[in-house]
Amino acid sequence: MNCSLQSYLGDEECKDKVLDLYRVVYNVDLSGSIWEWRFTEAPNGPGIVALIRDGEQVASHYAVTPVWLRIKGNDVLTGLASHTMTHPSYRGRGLFQEAARAAYDEMQRRDMTYVWGFPNKQIHRQRRRDLGWSTIAEIPILRRRFDKSPRTNSRHPRVELVQSIGPAFDDLWRRVRDQYTIITQRDSRYLTWRYIDNPGDSYCILVAYDTSILNGYAITKMFRREMQIVDILAANDTAFVDIIEAIISIAEKESVPSVALWYNVHDKRHLLLERLGFLNEEPITYFAGCSIAQKIIDKTSIAPDLWKDYRHWYLTMGDSDVF
Repeated sequence: MNCSLQSYLGDEECKDKVLDLYRVVYNVDLSGSIWEWRFTEAPNGPGIVALIRDGEQVASHYAVTPVWLRIKGNDVLTGLASHTMTHPSYRGRGLFQEAARAAYDEMQRRDMTYVWGFPNKQIHRQRRRDLGWSTIAEIPILRRRFDKSPRTNSRHPRVELVQSIGPAFDDLWRRVRDQYTIITQRDSRYLTWRYIDNPGDSYCILVAYDTSILNGYAITKMFRREMQIVDILAANDTAFVDIIEAIISIAEKESVPSVALWYNVHDKRHLLLERLGFLNEEPITYFAGCSIAQKIIDKTSIAPDLWKDYRHWYLTMGDSDVF
């Protein structure tokens, strides 16, 4: 068996073998267009994909998508790990670790500092035990069920639906980004790739304006019969509440049973969500990661272990590859 770093761009045979492995491991058909979108079309450069092959068989696979984090005013290139998998016939041979090490070596060559992600309970255990990952948080769903909360008759004329993401989003990003210690990139280029160009899901974009100034946005999608707020960013509490109440009104009008999102319990706006009837519920998602290149962090004012403290993070569902 041999380990190699692989670009899927233009390599249909290799991509098909990986998609076959995905089908075997997860019992789900993943389309090639989603694979291309995540690992060859991402705005921060091609993904890092490490494969362990046994002849023509792909035995194990580890992949990382480059993501910029804004950390204390510094832009730091990191990697979102996803689609980790080993063929059932090859488990227990250390292939997972070998593929991960190859991917991390390439990350260091690209000056990528952290690798992080949202592993399921089995992968979480492996990454902590075998790769030195640290658990940053267990993230619950914040959910408002309409059978348990009073209904509202709110109208928010300042909130509207739009079809595209333009320069106003860049202005909002520049104004808001350093209010948070750690936040993932949310400029218009990244948001367009993540939500407009995504071939696997359909999203709705709501915006809140104060005259001509964009003061906030939210991006939602339907999952089964639930409306999920996969991303939200607001310049102030007024815009934040206006957007949430507008989403609640839409859900009520469309007879959607619940609205859900992730929101850091340490953020003061969590209290606003509680006031609006949101409660912590299952499922619980692991959030974890590890440092890849300490020397890069040492060149900045960033404390080496800052990323391990969940109080510093601004995360939404859209930061995961699942939603």
